[in-house]
Amino acid sequence: MMRSMFIPHFNPQDPSAMLHCAVFISLVCCTVAASTSTSKTVKKYHVVHEAVEVIRNRPEFPYRMAIRKFNKTMPVMDADFWILSPKVNSYQMWVEGFERLGMDHVYTKSAVSLAFPFCDFLAGKFIFNRGFKDFGTLPTSCPFKPGNYSLRNWIIEDKYLPPLIPGKYWRLDFYLGPVGTPIHSDGTGKFSYYCKIVYE
Repeated sequence: MMRSMFIPHFNPQDPSAMLHCAVFISLVCCTVAASTSTSKTVKKYHVVHEAVEVIRNRPEFPYRMAIRKFNKTMPVMDADFWILSPKVNSYQMWVEGFERLGMDHVYTKSAVSLAFPFCDFLAGKFIFNRGFKDFGTLPTSCPFKPGNYSLRNWIIEDKYLPPLIPGKYWRLDFYLGPVGTPIHSDGTGKFSYYCKIVYE
């Protein structure tokens, strides 16, 4: 259905838009090529959690998240969500991507942004979280009933990844709120997720 499509938006006034647009088109082409070919030329990689930071909650949907080491080696995420009102099912989620381009810890806003129904995100329909169902108590379809839901030992499984992700260090800012809410206002919930791309 159209409402479940995660469509990137490119700002033509952003100096990096042309580069990221080209990268995105290349990513789509690689995905199509990989689906129709048995070639093994695509280099294998993993997406590894680095950190997660809860900036602010909405009162009808409080949540907490943390990254820890499983068996002292593998970064995994634990999270708890409390849906206190059914209206959360109609909320929107926005994602903005920031890439770390140098050795410093400054993240530069990329030209890619996403918007999609929040319920679809919790149900594991975002590109990175299709495995939510394997790591917790989240249902796989909407609407969600009020209650407590959790994730434990969540990792981004390789089988759900596209053939290529550009860059190496990324920060994704997630915003949650009613449709039409300015995403950078205090009316949205927000958390930031940090990850790195590790090639074999």
